[in-house]
Amino acid sequence: MTPLRDDPGRDYSWLDRAALAYLALPVLIFLCGWLRWWAALPLVALLLAGCRGLAKTGVDRAPAAAGGWGVGIFVVLVAAGWSALGGAGHLFYANFDWMTRDSVLRDLVVGAWPVGYGEVEGAPLMLRAPLGYYLPAALFGKTFGLRWADPALYVWTATGVALFLGLAVSRARKWPVVVVTVAVLVFFSGMDLVGTVLMGGARVAANLSITDHLEWWATRFQYSSHTTQLFWVPNHALAGWIATALLLRNSDRPEFVGLLPLVVALIPLWSPLAAIGFLPLAAWWWVMQLRAHRTAHLIDPVAMAGALAIVVVTGAYLVMGAGEIPSGATAGVGEPMLLYLPRCLQFVLLEAGILWVLLLMVRADGLLIVAGLVLWILPFARFGPGNDLAMRASIPPLVVLAMAAAAALANPAAARQRRVFWPILAVLLLGVPTAVTEMARAVLEPAWKPDQTHSLVPDPGKDYPPHYATRLTGSAVAHVLKPVRNVNDSGGNSGPRQPGQGGAG
Repeated sequence: MTPLRDDPGRDYSWLDRAALAYLALPVLIFLCGWLRWWAALPLVALLLAGCRGLAKTGVDRAPAAAGGWGVGIFVVLVAAGWSALGGAGHLFYANFDWMTRDSVLRDLVVGAWPVGYGEVEGAPLMLRAPLGYYLPAALFGKTFGLRWADPALYVWTATGVALFLGLAVSRARKWPVVVVTVAVLVFFSGMDLVGTVLMGGARVAANLSITDHLEWWATRFQYSSHTTQLFWVPNHALAGWIATALLLRNSDRPEFVGLLPLVVALIPLWSPLAAIGFLPLAAWWWVMQLRAHRTAHLIDPVAMAGALAIVVVTGAYLVMGAGEIPSGATAGVGEPMLLYLPRCLQFVLLEAGILWVLLLMVRADGLLIVAGLVLWILPFARFGPGNDLAMRASIPPLVVLAMAAAAALANPAAARQRRVFWPILAVLLLGVPTAVTEMARAVLEPAWKPDQTHSLVPDPGKDYPPHYATRLTGSAVAHVLKPVRNVNDSGGNSGPRQPGQGGAG
């Protein structure tokens, strides 16, 4: 993982500060917008105090990345184009999940915070979802008008992607390393085409279209490609990408022990499931550093206190009504164990397992070992209507695999010596069709405008999505929340919405 490695002993750079600020800004907005002032004020103070180590200035003694400003421009252009194809800003075709995302953004702009949807069975129904991705754009829309919220969300998305790619190539010494790393990250995927052919046979293979979505070949499991994550769930992907890249970039810096708990605490408001996938990586590295240096002085008590307080409050908010969301074990559901286990094995091997073994032959890195173990375990549990646990908790460990693969290709001596360079390249190339089909759909299907007239829950008496809304009853966090107000009193909405049903602006 050489491209991410940093020279120990240097001060945090502007890139580290920008990445942490990107993760922290939505949390600050949430604390100020959702909590009563007497609860928000100490939490904001703890968060800012926990970040005080980033404010130290000094000379960055690490060698500069290849190309200087040229690399920065390259990364920004790739991020802008990749994000546009993904549907942010609706400059190209956006997958149907963006209808829900547009409604959430609209409600956050139009409604008072916390956002409510009237009463259900005598209790207020409120928007309860990981809102980190939306909040900066929603605040911009509240300030300058609803029609600016969608362009702001595009800028916010592209900024996050640029930070992720920038962290990944920040210490690359040569342009080829930069290009290889970015290419691997953009096109990184499991071997979905192979799985599709194996499961569907020659007939399915013959009928495949360039715009087909290949990810669901295993039916009950999915480890999404990086492009699929950006195109379908940037709200989950960005925090997992940036946090993991921060950890890898600072993995040889013991003082990062003090800041890491705060990084962990910022992720759940973006994506609690991505936080689950990141936690084993962070915990393993944190414990190993404390053991190696045999001192607790690396721990920052202020940052730790801030992290615990933020996790308690945002966690209490996120778990309200979570019992209504489908969950449980995947084993024995709909098929006997004799069929389940081979299919689970096939899924993990094609999506990550084969690549993981090949990469371990190059270098048995501790974070890589932990990432692979997480990917082997995740399929056995489910949470969410589409088994979201496997899809979203896999985001951080997949970044570790992608960066290890990029390092193996960009610095091929060790991989060639162990005769795994060409197998690694072959596995990566077999994953490229997944990203290509997502990009082809974005270009070939017609773009549609966001509907900014419809609420996420226009009539809570009929139905509401339990993974986006919940009744405010008996939760401890209810005492610190501001009053919940009905967003549907702020603007009109009508029946079902479809892609292309235009709204304001």
